[in-house]
Amino acid sequence: MTDTSRNPGVEPVDVDSVLAEKNLVAVVAESSSVAAAEDKSTTPPAVKSEQTIQPALHRATAISHVDTKVSKTKQLLLLGAGHAHLAVLEKLARKRGLGAEVTLVSPAREVFYAGMLPGFVAGHYPLARCMIALDPLVARSRVDLIVGSVVHIDPTQRTVKIAQPDGNDRELSYDVLSVDTGASMEPEQMELLIPGSKLHAMFVRPVETFAANWQQLCSTAAERVMRIALVGAGAGGVELALAIRHRLPTCELTLFSGGREPTPRHARGVQRRVTKALERAGVALVRRSCITISPEALLLDDGSLHACDAVILANGARPPGWLDGSELALDERGFIAVDANLRSTSDPHVFAAGDVASGPDHPRPKSGVQAVRQAPILADNLITALSSTPGRLHKYNAPSQTLNLISCGNKYAIASWGALNFEGRWVWRWKDRIDRGYVKRFDKRQVPVG
Repeated sequence: MTDTSRNPGVEPVDVDSVLAEKNLVAVVAESSSVAAAEDKSTTPPAVKSEQTIQPALHRATAISHVDTKVSKTKQLLLLGAGHAHLAVLEKLARKRGLGAEVTLVSPAREVFYAGMLPGFVAGHYPLARCMIALDPLVARSRVDLIVGSVVHIDPTQRTVKIAQPDGNDRELSYDVLSVDTGASMEPEQMELLIPGSKLHAMFVRPVETFAANWQQLCSTAAERVMRIALVGAGAGGVELALAIRHRLPTCELTLFSGGREPTPRHARGVQRRVTKALERAGVALVRRSCITISPEALLLDDGSLHACDAVILANGARPPGWLDGSELALDERGFIAVDANLRSTSDPHVFAAGDVASGPDHPRPKSGVQAVRQAPILADNLITALSSTPGRLHKYNAPSQTLNLISCGNKYAIASWGALNFEGRWVWRWKDRIDRGYVKRFDKRQVPVG
């Protein structure tokens, strides 16, 4: 889906550029030509010889020694391969003479594009089509890639502790730090929110883990009728429910909305369309909250039990646990507080974008749309911060409204722009073109070098 209230694990894509300086009617009429123009603008020149690319790829896959090298060269550390950082890497690939060593930390060498998760669950896309390979991108960007997960940030020492796949921790230093790890659904956090979830539920985040678990669930559902409970009826939860119904038409599927209408942050017209789509698909909607999960049932807030064989949690974005004790200023929910320049309000050496960041000038729902719109501002500000003669930082101006696209499982989608909303198969084709174009933009195995 593409929306400003993305549920964790289903981050939307940036389609706002399609709407820039045009009204909605013009966008709908010209969407095909815009999409074609975008594809053309991101089409790379002829691939250079293997002899040229291979050494760069080798350097990118080598382990970075940014934490031990004694050098006057400034160190830029990018935590996470979210939407904003992918665009930063793209810009670095076209820029010469940055004068800094850049390191990207990511939990894996490939990232799942969350905008295509509903299509993957519904069976419209194979897993490989939803993945973006990082190695070719960092090679062309002259960036070192370290596979690992963040454990702790120490702004005083300007270091970050990373947990590596081999079980060893590693400490990396930085002059400028940028965080784009997204929100999280850490089992320990979810267990505090809903007891029993750590052992008996599937989490939508991280998306790569959910994709693997979903494939296993489909194999089980092929052998018997499954009773599936989906907790969380934001736009992402609704998309998942309709995708599951399309993929597993014989399953018993119930969506729990927590006492609210589905897609509560959308206009009433969208809510009505979504409710009708759920009814047409045969998804049972229960407006109650889940308070405990056991191996065979959910305990609801009215004291009733709901029997089920599988539970999927898609109920809200939460900050990563490692932000606790980081000494960075956080908002009331625990996300990194940034100013209009996407810079930490407590540390001028730290920047953040995407779901992990929260700014007073752009208090919007967590959304991949915002992350991609922030990307060019973040890239310019990081380059400025690394400069020997830093200039003025650029300000991010969040849009007052964005285009939202909610897929309905059966290659049908609902769109909205402010109070306007509409639906149809043509909307799904529009969304499909945007999503596939986004993955193609970053996963061409080569990026034009400036």
